[in-house]
Amino acid sequence: MMHAAGVFHEQSRYDSDQYVVVKYENMKDGASSQFDKQPLEFANTQGLPYDYASVMHYGRTDFSKNGLPTIEAKGDPGKKLGQDIGLSDLDIQKIQKFYECDAPSTKVFSKWTDWTCKVYDSDCWKSRERLCTADSLSSCPKANDYGIETEWQYVNCPCA
Repeated sequence: MMHAAGVFHEQSRYDSDQYVVVKYENMKDGASSQFDKQPLEFANTQGLPYDYASVMHYGRTDFSKNGLPTIEAKGDPGKKLGQDIGLSDLDIQKIQKFYECDAPSTKVFSKWTDWTCKVYDSDCWKSRERLCTADSLSSCPKANDYGIETEWQYVNCPCA
């Protein structure tokens, strides 16, 4: 989705060398181009800081030929990079700035809780919740009367 919105991978930022170290020696053949930096004239950082948690950031061992990291955060080699749960706050801000949106703030909700897994009628579901922190629940249309929004996803059993 972010590609369609015109956003490059985070580690392709022209300034990524300040934030990550790429380990070419651990990459599968032909994968090095996935870590090429974009020239400054193509930068679409929107003035936002580097986002280690972006959905557009490769994980530490993506494209690895030997299970060892292909990319690490400078100063914190074990730092989690990338994720596949949803857009980070900075991803959302980047899209809003890129398209000059006046969308409502994403700060009307607390952060999501961790996913929990439940079995209902022999189907497995995972869920997470967040709390509406806006002055009015009308700002949080998916929240219940207590201001809690719940997100459900079907998962293959067993729940993990």
